[in-house]
Amino acid sequence: MKTTAILLTVTMITLGIYDAYVVTFSGVDASISRYLQQTMFSSPIFSFGLGAIFGHVALYFKPRWKNPELIVAQMSKRLVETNQMTITNGKFYWKENNVCLDGQENS
Repeated sequence: MKTTAILLTVTMITLGIYDAYVVTFSGVDASISRYLQQTMFSSPIFSFGLGAIFGHVALYFKPRWKNPELIVAQMSKRLVETNQMTITNGKFYWKENNVCLDGQENS
C-alpha cells in the first residue's frame, strides 16, 4: 500500500473506534454522524465540500478507451463521412466555419 492509502485507512479506523466509544459512553448525539448532520443543515457548503472531496478521492473511474488517439481518428473519419469536416493537406477542417482542429483557418 502507498503511504496515502495507509494514512487514510488508519484515520478511518481510528475515527470508527472513536465514534463507537463516544456513542457507547455519551450517546448518539455526540457521534461524528450527528455532528456532520448538524453541520450540513447549518452550512450546505460544508455538505458540498464533503461531496466534492469524496467524489474526487473515492470515485475514480478508468477511461473507457485505452487508445484515445485511435478514438479521435475514428471520430474524425466519421465527421468526414457525414460531410461535417473536410481534409486538406492532412489537416481536418470544420465545414461550417473552415477552422482547422488546431485552430488555424484554411486559406
